[in-house]
Amino acid sequence: MFSLTLPLSLFLCTDSSTLEPFSNYQLAIYCRRYTVFSLSIVLTYAVDKVSDITRLTVVETDKGYDIVRYTPKDSKKYRHDAGYLVGFKPLNYSYSIPINYVDHVKRMPNLVELILRPSYENGSLDIPDNLLDRAKNLSHLELTGNVVINDAGRLIRPAADNLVVLKLENANIDSLHEIRMPALTVLWLSYCTYRGDEALYLGYCPVLRELYVGDSELMLLPDVQDCRELESLTVEACDLSNDNISSYDWSDLKQMEWLQISFCRIRGTLNESIGQMTKLQGLKVDNNQLEGELPKSMADLKELDLLDVSNNSFTGGLEHLVGLKELRILDISYNQFVEIPADLIRDELTHLIVAGNPLENLPSIRRIVKSRAEVDAELSLTL
Repeated sequence: MFSLTLPLSLFLCTDSSTLEPFSNYQLAIYCRRYTVFSLSIVLTYAVDKVSDITRLTVVETDKGYDIVRYTPKDSKKYRHDAGYLVGFKPLNYSYSIPINYVDHVKRMPNLVELILRPSYENGSLDIPDNLLDRAKNLSHLELTGNVVINDAGRLIRPAADNLVVLKLENANIDSLHEIRMPALTVLWLSYCTYRGDEALYLGYCPVLRELYVGDSELMLLPDVQDCRELESLTVEACDLSNDNISSYDWSDLKQMEWLQISFCRIRGTLNESIGQMTKLQGLKVDNNQLEGELPKSMADLKELDLLDVSNNSFTGGLEHLVGLKELRILDISYNQFVEIPADLIRDELTHLIVAGNPLENLPSIRRIVKSRAEVDAELSLTL
């Protein structure tokens, strides 16, 4: 077995019409291995003007090929998949191999969008800390899939002033603490690790609107209390059992529409300040270790559509939920509620889940079931 690398000029050498589409071709990489009998050939197509690429996507799929798209400078549209551009149809028994895109990316100072998603089939791709040293205009960065990022802060620092969207997987995010990203609106972190003694502080991202943290190692709930433009916060499947949410102040998050802290084992009670997020439409704090009464201030959440507090240890009454006319889905299962107010059962409520509570009374729902014959969502009452 041996490998042979052929340049593009050797691969396309027949007629000028075939070469014509590549006159403005900016993409630097497309690599595939073809195995024929005992001969392994690696074809690498390399084209000049690498520095002109502004948007690059490299996705390795589980079907054995790489999706590589790019945008030349001054163009708004992605080119086609590079494999079809070179006009070579892969054999049925071909398979993709990890390609060293990083050296090419380092030569792209005009990048504004970079998406790399290596497959889990081919081994991990180590992202060097200096990958973006020349990409100071980068605004959209996604490094997901089978990547390894040793120092996220060092990696993004050259582009931190312009980043608008940042999505990372398998990253050490210790150095993201207190980092300044003044233009960032979306931050997505999955399978990441944060070992700081203080909560990950994101207050220097003043226009952050969406934060997602999932399946990650962190001891404390991220500190977003100064992110006053935040509209959506989701933290799920993170072990926050050493954190207590009781003193978390929500009062400055006036733009919040979605708040989810699920399967995190976080402790404490919900702070009364939660009622000041008057634009809130969805609140999920299920599968934690929360206790006490639901805040009376929740009566001010007039736009609330979904409330899920299941699998906790909440107690007390639910009277303050009666005035939430937009509430359609209410899941209070597996808590310590003993009573459901009769006025809470109304036409607008399409899903009510109460299993696992020591209920002493249950209002009749027969009238409501009859009146909702035309409603798409069924009324679900589980005892």
